[in-house]
Amino acid sequence: MIEALDPFFAAMKNKDREFWFEEEVVARERIGLTRFNEKNFYELIVAKANHGQNRIRSVHNYDILTNPFYSDKFMYIPCTYPERWDYTISKYADNYLKCYSTDVVRLAVDFAYMPRNEMEEIEFNERYIF
Repeated sequence: MIEALDPFFAAMKNKDREFWFEEEVVARERIGLTRFNEKNFYELIVAKANHGQNRIRSVHNYDILTNPFYSDKFMYIPCTYPERWDYTISKYADNYLKCYSTDVVRLAVDFAYMPRNEMEEIEFNERYIF
C-alpha cells in the first residue's frame, strides 16, 4: 500500500476519514459535486492512522455539517449512519427519497463551491437529486 503524502489525513481518526470518504462518494454520485481534488481524495483513502499524540481532535475542518451541533440544527443525517432513512423526517415513504431529502442540505451547504454553470441548473428538491 502506498502511503499518503499529506500528514493531515494521517492525523485524523479513522472514523473521521471514513466519514469524509462516504460523504464525498455520496456527493459525487448523487449530487454530482466533487469537493476533493483527485490527489487529496486518493490520500484520504490511503493514509495510515496515526495512533500517537499528534491526532486532530474535535471538528477539524470548515465543513459545517461535520459538526454534530450544526448537523442537528440543519436536520442533516450523515451518510455514515446505517439505515439513515430511519432518522430522516420526510414526506416520502420510499427510503431512497428520504435519503435524498437530507442530501438537499449537503447540496445547499456546498452550493457556493460549485461552478456557476452547474449552479444555474440546480433545483433544490429530492426529485432533482434522484
